[in-house]
Amino acid sequence: MTDPTPPAGAPAAPPPPPPASGSSRFFSWLRSLNVTREPGWLGGVASGIALRLRIDPLIVRGILVVLAIFAFPVALLYALAWAILPDHTSKIHAEEVSRGRVEAGFVGAAVLLAIALLGLGDGGPWLWDGGYGWDGGWMLGSPGMAIAALVGLVWTVAVIGGIVWLIVWLVRRSRSTAATPAAGAASATFVAGAGTASAATAGATSADATATTPMPAADAPDGDLDAWRAQQSADRAQRDAFVSADEAARRQAEADRLAAERRARAAEYERQRQLRRRTRSHPLFTLAAIGLALIAGAVTTLTSGGTEIERGDVVLGFAVAIGALGLAIIINGVIGKRSGGSTGAAIIALVGLAIAGTSPGPGSDLRFVGSGEYAPLYTEDDDQAFVVGAGSTTVDLSDYWDGTRSGAGLEGVVSIVAGAGDVTVVLPESGAVEWAIVSGAGDATLVADGDARSIPRESGLDSPDGSDRLLTLEVVSGAGDILFTTEGTNR
Repeated sequence: MTDPTPPAGAPAAPPPPPPASGSSRFFSWLRSLNVTREPGWLGGVASGIALRLRIDPLIVRGILVVLAIFAFPVALLYALAWAILPDHTSKIHAEEVSRGRVEAGFVGAAVLLAIALLGLGDGGPWLWDGGYGWDGGWMLGSPGMAIAALVGLVWTVAVIGGIVWLIVWLVRRSRSTAATPAAGAASATFVAGAGTASAATAGATSADATATTPMPAADAPDGDLDAWRAQQSADRAQRDAFVSADEAARRQAEADRLAAERRARAAEYERQRQLRRRTRSHPLFTLAAIGLALIAGAVTTLTSGGTEIERGDVVLGFAVAIGALGLAIIINGVIGKRSGGSTGAAIIALVGLAIAGTSPGPGSDLRFVGSGEYAPLYTEDDDQAFVVGAGSTTVDLSDYWDGTRSGAGLEGVVSIVAGAGDVTVVLPESGAVEWAIVSGAGDATLVADGDARSIPRESGLDSPDGSDRLLTLEVVSGAGDILFTTEGTNR
């Protein structure tokens, strides 16, 4: 029969390495994506994505801005990426926090995440604000609004409670990590003492389980028993030294591997930095391109619109500016340079073009500069909106209900938005009127039966003929007086 006991002096086989934890596998998977945070404006997320895609970081930043304008949760996702993506040295903030080390980068990501969740970024949090598509609109009347407000309150309390819990957990984690070395040393001392005591006891009763040589017979001289015990102690010390050396070698190998990865990443980063420096567009060329694009767009708009600039004139101006910026980008590409700030300016111009080109709906109008005079009629399809950037606005609603009949329970909505300039509204001859006024600077006045009086921001007039038709007026004025009048009507 083969004796499984190893010969005296032979080192024992090292124990198998402990299996990787779930968090370690997760962070290793994140590193395997080869998407790193690079030095940039805020956390380096946009710069890292641009490096991975081999494009200009300004393009990525422009795309993020556009997505944020359209209420995509950019701040939320950006904060998460800041916390869990490795930087160019392979360090991950979330992993460092799990080890009890809190760094400034993680604090910045946490603050951005809190801002996003509390609704100060991206237009509002999920399941709360209209920025993410839910504001209680599917519930009719005040109960829906009450439930929406309750959900908003619960969400705010939950987010604040989560932040407090995270702070407490980080403090406790830091304390426990600081106390670990002392506790480990005490544990090792105790185990060593216990092992010595148990070995002494075993020497008096039976063979030690770790023995590599047989125990002397009971009638052997005392010198043989002492020599056997000394041999056992030497064997154990040798095995412990072997295990410690093997563990140290494995740790050193892992450290060398990580150091090699960091050096490779640093070399790649330096190569990319040098490449970006060589292909960077000259700042003067970029400034000249953006300036010429602004001038070309402004001249086109003014030439097309004259004294009354409408939506089509602004759209044409944006299109010309984008064309000029596109030409600058092409010239940069031909000479082997990156687009520089021309791409960012083009993205901003595209957003402006999309906003200016959006139709406010049938029967509505958008005017940037110049006076506007409108006489809308009731329509069942859409609410009507009239937007004037700078200039006086007159909306004649005296014939608004023409072609309709009383008793049908009709409701109409007319919205008026004026940036700078007076607003005059001629109220309809029939039907009830309700209004809601928001103004920055200026008075709100009602002229009826030759008398002029100030009116509250939310009020209305009853129907003079007892009909059930209702017109709701929403008036927003930045700077200018608001006048409601019934002069010239039969009201």
